[in-house]
Amino acid sequence: MRISTKPEDPGYGLNPENYQVLFDGEILHDCHTADEELGLAIIYERVSDGKFKWDPVNGIAEKELRGRVEVVVNLEGRPHEVKS
Repeated sequence: MRISTKPEDPGYGLNPENYQVLFDGEILHDCHTADEELGLAIIYERVSDGKFKWDPVNGIAEKELRGRVEVVVNLEGRPHEVKS
């Protein structure tokens, strides 16, 4: 499954509030695109003070993560419990 908050992305159109993204078993924050098949998650980067990192050319800086990506349906609006 692929989901995205970016209108130009093929995974766009699903309500992001109904999904959570897990990356290598951990809840991933600031993720705007996730693809389970490709093992790809794209997040907005933050700097040490917690603010978003700014790229003067593209706006908020993004970072690609590669690993085990899971898109979890979360229709109740509650956080997904990750079992360790």
